[in-house]
Amino acid sequence: MRFQNLTLCCTLVSMVCFSCTPKITQDKTKALTSSDSKKVTTPVVIVGGGLTGLMTAYELNKAGISSIILEEKEDIGGRIETINHQNQTTAESELEEFFATGPVTALLKELQLPLVEDTAHSSVIIDGKVYVYKGNGDRDEYLNGIFTADEKAAFLKWNQRTVALYNDLQATVAKGEPLSPELKELMTISFADYVKQGHLPRKVSEWIRITLEPDIATEWTEISALDGIDEMHIFLDTPAGFGEKNYHIAGGNSTLPDMLAQKLPPGSIRKNCHVAQVTQTKDRVTVNFMGEDQEPQSITAQYAVVTVPLSSINKIKFQPSLDAMRQKAIDTTRFGIYVKIHFCTDRDVEKTWAQYQNGRLFTLLTDSHAGSIYNASSFKEHLGPQDPLVITLLIQGKYAKDLMNMSSIQTADVLKKNVNGLFPHFSDHVTLTSAFTYPNAVAYWPLALKRSRFDDLAVQLRKPFGRVFIGGDTTDSSHADGAVKAALRMTHQLEELLKSTAK
Repeated sequence: MRFQNLTLCCTLVSMVCFSCTPKITQDKTKALTSSDSKKVTTPVVIVGGGLTGLMTAYELNKAGISSIILEEKEDIGGRIETINHQNQTTAESELEEFFATGPVTALLKELQLPLVEDTAHSSVIIDGKVYVYKGNGDRDEYLNGIFTADEKAAFLKWNQRTVALYNDLQATVAKGEPLSPELKELMTISFADYVKQGHLPRKVSEWIRITLEPDIATEWTEISALDGIDEMHIFLDTPAGFGEKNYHIAGGNSTLPDMLAQKLPPGSIRKNCHVAQVTQTKDRVTVNFMGEDQEPQSITAQYAVVTVPLSSINKIKFQPSLDAMRQKAIDTTRFGIYVKIHFCTDRDVEKTWAQYQNGRLFTLLTDSHAGSIYNASSFKEHLGPQDPLVITLLIQGKYAKDLMNMSSIQTADVLKKNVNGLFPHFSDHVTLTSAFTYPNAVAYWPLALKRSRFDDLAVQLRKPFGRVFIGGDTTDSSHADGAVKAALRMTHQLEELLKSTAK
């Protein structure tokens, strides 16, 4: 597993993934390397070693189709990165959890990774009051700890309608059918306006907003109601339970990309490869890149899968150029902002929040510059009574934007003051601080540009462009769920094409 030792630092993260191009034989495929190792012919060349690229290679390998991944950086994993601090604590630099019903959880269990289970919901601050999480997954105990009887009834009524719309949306997408007029209408209003139409009590609508916005890394006014419903479903009450459980990998989430890499044949991943051009002809695709030795190289394959985040994909030249519809889909996608802070502390820090021991305080959604506060040490399999802690802050959207132009020291000072406002003298217990900024963290489809992740532009981008496939957590949906959905979609399409080619 790869880790980094950090003191006070600020890391600007730009994720670039790439996908692979495959050629197939009648039986299992095999990568062929020329004698000078500068040109490689392979069934699938994967430009980028983020979760989508790794998952695509892993699934293709299970189907007997070999691939080569071209990763721009020294490390694989994209947004998944576990940090190992000098005081022997660990925490995630960005992606925190994996939700239960998403395809990524099936992958975690298939790989038999050790998981730490957590509930969907959190403690929350609404209008300055802290509502501590209660219930250990029980709906009524949690809601009764926040809402009055009338507020709870209003939420459950809104919840019922929203779940019905979500189920209708999922069934429509699964069948590949056009959206109903009701669902199409939800692409024309913001999620904020959709909630407003429910005439909910203020505390209920604020709970919905404060719960959703950390997940989308922007404001609920920026996305369509349809996209908001798709994101919010993991926090809603359904026949399967009250919200979706989520999982952290014991020992660090970086175990996932590392394990996927280990499942691939030796030589499948090439690092420090900067892709410049993807050229396709009638029967093949050539990917040109600058290799680790700073020499121009190329790989020719039958198909190419490009998993670069849409914030970076225009750095690659496509020949022929992408059609106008796909290019518009790329150019009109926007990105939410995250700033992540790790505060390594002594154990006496727990005294600063002792007044909130009538429930489980963390994770705490603050709706402020303090962001979402996690006790990352709670995700360890074994935590001794004297072991130091890591308290992490995930700041999103407008609050993160305020911090973007600050130095790491300024950012840490501002956030310490914010946390001190919640837990007096918290900063006295901080022994080490690390800061990370993500200006293009989470894709969203802006309502102001009449976008939705379910609109015609998004659907077109997810279709093969000749012999080139484009996909990732910025094309299908957000976070790890979107990354794995894209990988499974493209793998299925490739397998069908390659099977027909082999006949």
